[in-house]
Amino acid sequence: MIPVTAEMINAGDIDEEYADLMKRITFLLDLWHDKPASNNDPYGRMVYFLLWLRQEVQARRIPIPLDRSYLGTLKYLTGSGDVRDSDDVGRAMGEIIHILQGRGLIKPRHYPLLVSLMDDFIAAVEKNRPGLAETDAFFREYCQKRDDIVAGTLKPPIEPTKERNRFDFASAKSLAPVLPGETNFDFGLRRQMIRTTYPLMGYRPLNVYKPPMPAPVPGLERMAPDFTALRDQERRKAAGEDK
Repeated sequence: MIPVTAEMINAGDIDEEYADLMKRITFLLDLWHDKPASNNDPYGRMVYFLLWLRQEVQARRIPIPLDRSYLGTLKYLTGSGDVRDSDDVGRAMGEIIHILQGRGLIKPRHYPLLVSLMDDFIAAVEKNRPGLAETDAFFREYCQKRDDIVAGTLKPPIEPTKERNRFDFASAKSLAPVLPGETNFDFGLRRQMIRTTYPLMGYRPLNVYKPPMPAPVPGLERMAPDFTALRDQERRKAAGEDK
């Protein structure tokens, strides 16, 4: 792996994270422009969250990472699939979570590091499985992606298509010493592969995560208020159990 530089990390630039958030917030709110903010259905709850997040990002009150207590609705709806109208929606919601958790998205300044990590993985596979490039389509594709990044013809993230959701490397089953469900499972190689395939799908390489960044404008509580008791009371009222 090549050395990680300060320029690659770009520590402290929270505006980069805000810009990435706003792009995805705008995409989702435009898509759901006819969905009213409401606590009565999944779309309404998601719109509520996005409106709140947009407000706080524009006010520069969101720290990175944001405490997990604020992410419950977003993570639940992302996992449940209740508002997953398309792969692009699921991707945007997942990327918002990734940004708010402090992991960030890949940028062109990270490409040299990604290529270096891919080179390390290729060398490790060739050492353990010599000749694999001649027999394994997955590994040949992986090597081609590496060459395409170097040539400038591929600029991660690799966008999903109708035929391929995200990037097939993450679910490939051909590298026997790498992936689960095969013989001679190698956790080290598996970890190396994950650290390169996730950046190919758009996520920042682990080695260049930014350190925590406080909000430029203080004011947001560190943890979200707990409205559990109020929520339960409202539910009892709706059910006629609490007069």
